[in-house]
Order: sequence, then C-alpha cells, then structure tokens
Amino acid sequence: MTTTPSYLSGRDPASPRPGGPGSTPGEGTFANDRYGRTRMTTFVPDLLPVCGARRRLPDRLAAAAEALAPPDTGEPSQADRDLRCVLQAHTAGDHHAYVMHLDGPDTGSVWVRWGHAEGPLGLVVLPDCRALAPEPLDEACCQYAEHPGGHCYELTDPWQP
Repeated sequence: MTTTPSYLSGRDPASPRPGGPGSTPGEGTFANDRYGRTRMTTFVPDLLPVCGARRRLPDRLAAAAEALAPPDTGEPSQADRDLRCVLQAHTAGDHHAYVMHLDGPDTGSVWVRWGHAEGPLGLVVLPDCRALAPEPLDEACCQYAEHPGGHCYELTDPWQP
C-alpha cells in the first residue's frame, strides 16, 4: 500500500498514523482508490461485540432446513449445525443464527431462533439484509433484513478473526 509522505499530508511523522495503532477511532485511514492513488477516508468503524450465544441444531430441524432447499441445484445443501447468535450483543430478545442459504434470486436464508434459556425453537426463512458497508470495505451485511443491532461489518467477533 502506498502511503502519503508526512510533508504532503501535513501530519507530524512522529505522531500515530490516522487509523493505525495508537490513533483515535474515527480519525481516518489511508486507502488506495481504483487508480492506485492514496486517499484518506474518515471511515474507521468502532466495532461492537457480537452476541455469540451457542447452541446445536437438532437433527429434526437440520432435516427440515435441508428440505427447504430447491431441488436440482447440484450438490445437496447442508445445514450449519453449530449455531452461534450473529446479532450484536443483547440481553433481551431471541438469539438468531444462520442455518443455510437458499439458492436463487431473492430467496433469502434459513435462520433459527431461540430464547436465552431454551434450545432452538424453529426455523424461519428470512430475506437477506441489503445494507452495504461504506467504502472502503465494500461488503454486504450477512444478516437478515430488519435485524436488530449493528450490521455484521460493524461487529467484532472473536471467533472470526
């Protein structure tokens, strides 16, 4: 990555680089644009913790999820059985975990929900969240539409380094 020399950026070379170690979040970071020029952006996310509550998808729900996959799509779809709540950390409301994607345009994904004390309650097909991260991340939210809390690109997940 090309960096802007300190004499062009007006930055004291002894001070922390914006967006780098020792900087203040939201201060800015350097990124190359599509022409290879270095630009400063002010997008440095302050990441929020993901919930991460864990459960195991019962066999009966895994079979039901796999039955929702459209026929003749090549390989049989596999339901994710190790569930983790992907929502922003929360103390109220149900946990939600991704189970599997349904192939096809605008088909959404299969999700499972559960309360704080019980196991998975049932499956639901939900449309995908259409939120996009601001540049330079160029990434879509991986959660369902109208989910509570932050989008996945705004969350930090210790299990997904």
